[in-house]
Amino acid sequence: MEASVIDRCLVGVWRQSGGGPLEYLRRRGVPITAAAISPLELSMNDDGTFSTGSVGMDVEMQTADNHGHVMRGEGAGTTDATRGRWSAEDGALQGCFDSGGQATGNTRLEAEGHVRNSPWNGGSMAGVSGGTTYTCSESTFTTSSPTRYGPMTYQFSRVAPPPGH
Repeated sequence: MEASVIDRCLVGVWRQSGGGPLEYLRRRGVPITAAAISPLELSMNDDGTFSTGSVGMDVEMQTADNHGHVMRGEGAGTTDATRGRWSAEDGALQGCFDSGGQATGNTRLEAEGHVRNSPWNGGSMAGVSGGTTYTCSESTFTTSSPTRYGPMTYQFSRVAPPPGH
């Protein structure tokens, strides 16, 4: 992907203020009872590059099955920082990850006195590209990407304006 058009509104540093995977999972009915997520910070540069910092997440879930047995789960993980390229015009944002984005963590499940620990990891986001819709104002930036189960949305608040403002 070559950065052909840069929407100047997106240039700057943004911090996630809403949406994301946690909200998406809750909308789908995942019984998350507690969560702690480090904020996603996104830098969108006027040369068509972007970067994020790493993001950590700890979640707890609890639900009962049809027989009244309580099941508890805990998950903790980190997604590494990313780098890539972007372009945007008329509400269409295109991005390509050049590096980073590997997710690692552990899930602990407990049901009827049985405990199971499951480490997990995912490959790098390098080479992944795609598009999403967006809106942007001086202070906020939102994205919405369609998925099989409804849109994955993010809301961001501006942390730093573009250089020269």
